[in-house]
Amino acid sequence: MISITPGSHAFRLISLLLLVGEYPFQGLGLIGDARTLKALAVKMSQPHEVQYNHKSVSYNGRILLISGSGRYKTIRLYKWFFPVLEKYFHDAYRYYLFEHPNHNFHSERNKIERNHRVAEALSFMLLSGIESRPYKTPTLQRMTIDRKPYLEPAYYSSRMVKSLVESQLQKTQYTRYVGILLYQTGYYVIYNSRKAVMRWNGEGEQKTTLDVSNLCSMNCESTGLRSAILLGYDYQVALNTINQYESGSRYVKLFSQNYHRIHFIPMTEEGIKMLQILVVPNWQHRILHMLFEEEQIRLNTGSFQFDALVDDTRVLCFMDCDILKLISFYKAARESDFSWSVVCYDSQVEFLRSYLGDTADLRSFDLNDFHKEMEANRKALL
Repeated sequence: MISITPGSHAFRLISLLLLVGEYPFQGLGLIGDARTLKALAVKMSQPHEVQYNHKSVSYNGRILLISGSGRYKTIRLYKWFFPVLEKYFHDAYRYYLFEHPNHNFHSERNKIERNHRVAEALSFMLLSGIESRPYKTPTLQRMTIDRKPYLEPAYYSSRMVKSLVESQLQKTQYTRYVGILLYQTGYYVIYNSRKAVMRWNGEGEQKTTLDVSNLCSMNCESTGLRSAILLGYDYQVALNTINQYESGSRYVKLFSQNYHRIHFIPMTEEGIKMLQILVVPNWQHRILHMLFEEEQIRLNTGSFQFDALVDDTRVLCFMDCDILKLISFYKAARESDFSWSVVCYDSQVEFLRSYLGDTADLRSFDLNDFHKEMEANRKALL
């Protein structure tokens, strides 16, 4: 017997698959206890009687289909379970049919990899309390200006953005972004590098940046700087990305040329809190004023970026997770003889030591304190 009740692991898996189509079997740990969810997915891929919200359902069979192997092992909904989905998951089911009308998925590995990137990013947004369900987010306009305040942040997958104008499908088919996140005082283009350094297509990313900027200007009251969020499994991905950037990797530099800020967020419980802070209105201003006096704050001054000047010491605040600013700051520090230090969260210390060296002057703080002070907590939607 498979029991499906709102809030249960089975309910969450079904709801997620109705949004993303397929999800990586190996990535189930991102949305909960990996061992429990993998065991449940295997169970749901075998014939069972189904009970919904403690009531018997006239269905006896599989709910999920598991195919592939290794990192390409993927989970999908089983077609014969559709009548149950139509009855109990009506809005999500209608969206699923719109996105996957023939319930067909590509078997090519690059297509599976792409779908997994999109799926993981969307699930991370839902876990962070950011509305990502297309039937609950404000409708994006492409042909007319309709600026909305986005008092609540909203996430749109790249699939939805590309579908707004048919001609955009070919124009951005090689881009690596997986979605856009709009909030009250800005927007982010979202990328998911998973475990590896991503190889970006320069021309594709330039077109994406321009297209998204135009789209956001038509839908947002405030667009701010061109900012990207780079998701990854852990800080080793960020370190590898920085190392490749400094080694002159063409692919990484092409990506960095399109954005003023690139915020690296690990897909962990702490990463969820970091992302929640990044959608608080004017979050950067608030963080700096929690750390420094007004007269100490320095923004966009001099030949490189730093955030404060304290007793002739240039201070970088890495609580924004901006790896572009970090690279620029450390390059200037190595080439000059001024005193410098970095403030960060406790969980970022190991990463920063690996990059800046053991002798770097680091001051770390508890992420939970800032998260609470900024009232950034959001209820998970998955």
